[in-house]
Amino acid sequence: MQTILKDIRKMVVFAQVAADGSFTRAAQSLNLGKASVSEQISQLEHELKVSLLNRSTRRVSLTEAGEIFLSHCRQMIEQAQAAHDSVSGLSELPHGKLRVSTTVDFSVFQLAPLLAGFRQKFPDIRLEIVPDDGITDLVAEQIDIAIRIGKPDDSSYRYRLLRRFQLVMVAGKGYCEQFDLPETLADLLDHQWISLTLQTNTIKLSGLKHGQHQQIEVIPAYASSSPMLSHTMVKENLGIAMLPEFLVEREIQAGNMVRVLKDYEFIKGEVCVLYPYSLQVPAKTRVFIDYLLQAMPC
Repeated sequence: MQTILKDIRKMVVFAQVAADGSFTRAAQSLNLGKASVSEQISQLEHELKVSLLNRSTRRVSLTEAGEIFLSHCRQMIEQAQAAHDSVSGLSELPHGKLRVSTTVDFSVFQLAPLLAGFRQKFPDIRLEIVPDDGITDLVAEQIDIAIRIGKPDDSSYRYRLLRRFQLVMVAGKGYCEQFDLPETLADLLDHQWISLTLQTNTIKLSGLKHGQHQQIEVIPAYASSSPMLSHTMVKENLGIAMLPEFLVEREIQAGNMVRVLKDYEFIKGEVCVLYPYSLQVPAKTRVFIDYLLQAMPC
C-alpha cells in the first residue's frame, strides 16, 4: 500500500508538470519545491524504464510514452476528484465569479436564454461572459470556461462535447424574390456566395443528395470571419451562405430567411466546452458545465 501511495503522488506531480509545461510552474501549482518535483519525475521514469518528458531550457513536452501514461493519470485524478466533489458539494454551494469565453453568435442565440435558469439554481455564482473566440490562452486571460466550435488541439485543456449542430444553406427573403433559387450545387455558380472565412479565394462546398456526394468550387462575393456578420449579410439579401442551424432557425420560422438546397445534407459541427486542466476543478466550473450539458441536448 505504501508503494501505491507513493506512485499516486508521483502520478499527480507528473500530470501537473504536463498541464503546466514547466517544472517551475508545476512546483508553484503544487506548493512544492522545484527540486522535489524534478526528483519525483526522475524516480517515476526510472521505475517505468521509459522517458515521459522531453526537456528543453524553455518548456517540457510529452514523449509518446508520456502521452499514454498521462491519460491514465488523468483518469485516476478525475475519479478521485469526482469522489471528493460528490461529498463536499453536499455541504457548500458553489460561489464566486465565473468567466466564460464564447463566440458572439453562440452567446446571443444559445447561451443568453439559459442564464436566468442557471442564476436561479446558483445565485452565488457571478457570471462574466467574454464574447471573444480569439482567446487562446485561457490561463493567462483568467478564463474559467471557453465554448468553442470544434475540439481543442491543446492537450492541456479538458473538454466536453456540448452539442452538435447542422450547417444549413440560407438566403434572405428579398434575395429569393429577386433570383431563382439554385436546385443543385452547380447552380450556386450563378449566385452571390457569402463565405464564412477571412480568405477570399475559391471555396469548396460539399454535400450529399440522396446518398450521392457532390462538390463545387465557388468564388465568394463577400467573406467574413464573423458568423453574426454573415447572418446580417444574408438578412440584407446580399447572397447565400452556409450557417449553423441554431443561428438561423428563428429567421427561417419568421419567414425572413429561406432554406436553400433542402434536399442536400451538409456537414455537422460540434460545440465543445473546454477548461484549463487542474488537479481540482472548481465547483463553480463543474456545476456550470453540468447545467449546459443538461440544457443543450447533443
